[in-house]
Amino acid sequence: MKKRLSHIDNTKAIGMMLIIASHIIPSEILASSVIYKTYDGILNSFYVPLFFMLSGIFEPINVDDKKMLKRVCLLIKFCAFFYFYGVITDGLIRGNWSLFAFKAQTTIWFLIVLLWITLIVGLVKRLRWRNLFFLLITMGG
Repeated sequence: MKKRLSHIDNTKAIGMMLIIASHIIPSEILASSVIYKTYDGILNSFYVPLFFMLSGIFEPINVDDKKMLKRVCLLIKFCAFFYFYGVITDGLIRGNWSLFAFKAQTTIWFLIVLLWITLIVGLVKRLRWRNLFFLLITMGG
């Protein structure tokens, strides 16, 4: 069993608390105040990049095809599960049972983006000039 890194676990716990704090909806009067909008904007701009950073912090430099395929398959399984869960709940709530009418605008957006990033980074790691590519991407956006 791999040794847990307490500082990483603590950072994840702080990130989870920030997510919960940002999803607590206050009264309508408070939600329209400048103070709340500033607070919410700061939280939303911080915790999402934190989780992407934590998702990639242990990414190995070399590409191992089996591990990469396993990671991508796991992400696809989670995305598919939550997509069909959304279709079922949308069907039960709204009576719309179409597979294509349901738009995944819920919490699975993070999994979908993480899947795309995993695929793109896996492909870029195979490039000869990958360090330059990562530098340009970092500088550009």
